Amino acid sequence: MPIKLWWEDENQTIFYWHFEGLWTWEEFHTYLPAASEAQRSARHRVDVILDMRQTDYLPPAAVTNVRQALSAMPDNVGMLVLVGPNIFVKAALALFASLYRESAKKFTMVETLEQAHDLIYARR
Repeated sequence: MPIKLWWEDENQTIFYWHFEGLWTWEEFHTYLPAASEAQRSARHRVDVILDMRQTDYLPPAAVTNVRQALSAMPDNVGMLVLVGPNIFVKAALALFASLYRESAKKFTMVETLEQAHDLIYARR
């Protein structure tokens, strides 16, 4: 499976998306309802890690699909931390930020998982 997701901690404060190899927006949107429901059911702030370190791929139409995903995101989601984004992901996020400044404020990019955790814990 090119996309896997799970709670990273017992307290359900960090939700983890792992991307590997080639993946599609169709696969992403298949998982999105379950992820949103899990995050919503936590009833407290949930930060999300999107681990891109094992993929060099970003499917076409990223801006449209990210916007659609954000519209389904529960209100209790805090930060969205992209780990190890490649140049295509960085460019897509820059374009997204130029079009949707407020929505883009939730995103942060880091290179390592340790940096993601440090950032999340520092901003809580």
